[in-house]
Amino acid sequence: MSPERFFIINGSPSKGDVVVLGEGESRHLFKVVRANPGDEVTLLDGEGGRYRAVIRTGGAIGDPKKGSGVTAEIVSAIQAGPVCTVDVAVPLIKSHRMDLAIEKCAEMGVRRIIPFQCERSIWKGGEREALKKRERLERKVAAACKQSGNPWFTRIEPVTPFTRFLGSLKGYGRIYLADADGISFPAVLREQGGPGRTHGTPARDLEMLGIAGPEGGLTESEKEALVSAGAVKVSLGLNRLRSETSSFLIVSLMILWEKDRKA
Repeated sequence: MSPERFFIINGSPSKGDVVVLGEGESRHLFKVVRANPGDEVTLLDGEGGRYRAVIRTGGAIGDPKKGSGVTAEIVSAIQAGPVCTVDVAVPLIKSHRMDLAIEKCAEMGVRRIIPFQCERSIWKGGEREALKKRERLERKVAAACKQSGNPWFTRIEPVTPFTRFLGSLKGYGRIYLADADGISFPAVLREQGGPGRTHGTPARDLEMLGIAGPEGGLTESEKEALVSAGAVKVSLGLNRLRSETSSFLIVSLMILWEKDRKA
């Protein structure tokens, strides 16, 4: 079995520790991967920890109805570099499109996803429904990070009303709003991240946020409010893009820029 099959654990073990995988991960190892004792796996803790481990024992290996789960011994532990400083704000859109946006952004390694409400958001429900939505999206994040090997699990923020979302923008040094009438985003990034608003220390200035609009687009007043809060309107291509396409395209460009900056 390839060691580059990723599984999720709780906690941050050290070399030589024996960990117990949860029921879902144990079932995946047993039924899907067909693992056996002695096989190597790669474990992720979601906080930057990446562990090479050897499967030792576990009821789920021979019979998933017996025992609490697969046990694995940690052979080596590596802490990934700092989490990336790229966040993305995604408007509430149709569930299957929202799922796709979250999945792809998590695969690419975005730090935080902020679901926000705006005038043209597709949203029905109150706090209970918002909590259920967030829990579902967190499951999508876990699956995406597990598939891609992203050691830093993307954080899903609570659903945020537009006015509150506006108030949170002051924490970013560079804010980019996907808009067909904006400046070419690659051109902006080539100019050291473009004319984004800066706040305080240079480290804080590197905090980046990409914003996508909903189906039907943001209203003119919403765009004006975002620009007044420091957002730079950027174009992502020749054609009008869906919200989920804009989300992971703007994320990919920011992450690649950050990677090149750190190289």
